[in-house]
Formats: sequence, structure tokens, C-alpha cells
Amino acid sequence: MLHRNASPSSHSEPSTSSKQSNLSLERFLEIAIEPVGQTMYVWGGGWNEEDTGAGVEAVTIGVFDHWASFFEEQDALYDYQNTLYQIHDGLDCSGYVGWAIYNLMQTESGQEGYVMKSSEMAKAFADFWWGSYTPRNAVSDFKPGDIMSNEEHVYIVLGVCEDGSVLLVHASPPGVRICGTDLDQTGTSDAIVLAQQTMAEQYPKWFEKYPSVLSMFRIYIITISFDGIQIHFQTHQKYRRLMLPTL
Repeated sequence: MLHRNASPSSHSEPSTSSKQSNLSLERFLEIAIEPVGQTMYVWGGGWNEEDTGAGVEAVTIGVFDHWASFFEEQDALYDYQNTLYQIHDGLDCSGYVGWAIYNLMQTESGQEGYVMKSSEMAKAFADFWWGSYTPRNAVSDFKPGDIMSNEEHVYIVLGVCEDGSVLLVHASPPGVRICGTDLDQTGTSDAIVLAQQTMAEQYPKWFEKYPSVLSMFRIYIITISFDGIQIHFQTHQKYRRLMLPTL
């Protein structure tokens, strides 16, 4: 994974245009999966031309139409290293999370964005009083809505399966997708099986090209709890019914 050298722009708390009545954990996760299966990973995607903060797509309400068009143009051999800084064609990990946060906290396009280096996201969002910050060595569990970030990556937790594996959504080559962690490096886990089923059934065009759903990331954490909601599902059936609605 490449390391971003740009510094984030200044950030402030959500504007008064935010939908305060709809700042729920459920809504956050609904937004987070909107780009899944139709948005390629592009290094620099979601950032501005200066590489200092959010670009136009990351401060736009809704999924950018061009992302799906660009996905349709790609084949199974897509290599993100050939599309570096084609910032309008897709999203990178921090661009994706910044876009998701913006679409939760804002109701109008063109306001100040939330894209910054992945290493700074968890602490910055906690400083906005959106949740609590927990260093890596103090993380004891994972809950839906947790934002995990370090110097290399940032992702959003969808839930924890019975074997302890984490179901997550993130922008990681080849694109925005649902993945599962591999606890014992065997190549499978409850979360991986669930991610495979979900991507195959709900995003078949994507899954045909890009069937991999493995993720190894375990990093820093901030618990987003806009309404004080903490949801911790334990079974595959509950995840699929409540967390992963068909788009």
C-alpha cells in the first residue's frame, strides 16, 4: 500500500445544515454500502487536485454516477497502479470514508469535507465529539460503525461473526467492497463466507470480476454512536437482514 504524504485541510464540526434527526448508526451503515460493487479503487480518489483534502466527489451528496461507468469499463485484470491520481474515477480508502461521513453529516453538496490522511481519521472524528477514540492496544471488541484507521488504511466495521472475524466495508484494490478478516490465516472465516455470499448475491457483476473478499486489517478504532446506539449482531442471518439491504 502506498503512503500518502499530503497533510489534511482544516476541519470543523458539522454545519447547521446537517440532518441531526437522521444521524443514526443504521443510516451511517446504509450510506457506507451505497458505493459497494460499483466503485473502483483509485489512489487519490475523493481527494482534491492539490491533494490536501476533500475533492468535489467527496463533498457531493449521493453516489457519483461516473464511478459506476468507470467500473463498467474495467476487466478482471484491473490494476490500480495504472490509474494513480485519476481522482474522479473512483475512491481510495480515506476518500471513501470521508465521502461516507459527509453524506451522513451534511444535506447539501459543496460544504467542507472530511477527507484526510487515514492515520488521522479516528482521532479527528473523536475530536468532533462523534464517538470515543481507542488506541490499538486497548481494542477489545468491534461493533458496527467502528472506524478503524492507521497509517496505511481506514475501514468501517459492519459487525463481528461468531468466530470473532470482522465483517467490514472499505475501499481497497480493486474497489469498494465488503470483506471479512482471516483470524488464523487459513483463507476462510465466518466473515469471509458471509462477505462472499453477500457480494455474489447482491453485487453479481462485481463478484464475477473480483471475487476476493479477504481483508487482514486490524488497527485503531473510533466508535461512532450518533444516537447512543450500539448494535452487535452475532449471526450471519441478522447481518444479512439488518445490515446489508439490497440496493
